[in-house]
Amino acid sequence: RAQFSFQGRSVVISGGSRGLGLVMARQLAAKGARLTLLARNPDELKRAETELKGSGAEVLTIACDVRRQEQVNAAMKAAEKRAVIRAILLGRIGL
Repeated sequence: RAQFSFQGRSVVISGGSRGLGLVMARQLAAKGARLTLLARNPDELKRAETELKGSGAEVLTIACDVRRQEQVNAAMKAAEKRAVIRAILLGRIGL
């Protein structure tokens, strides 16, 4: 049975700057995914971006509060602009 490949796929992770979201980002980056991380704190996003890019990952970070629909819409438009293939949206929201 063939395993799903994340190589070159665009993945959006909410809550991606720390905790479980960052763990998922690290694992998906290791499998070749193109990451878009959403989180509220720009400083934590920058830290996560620096770490992931340091390991060779392709990363876009967007400060976004997923409780605000207009911010989510804007973030998804930005993510879609860089996506070659829209594949996966991972939500890890700790409200």
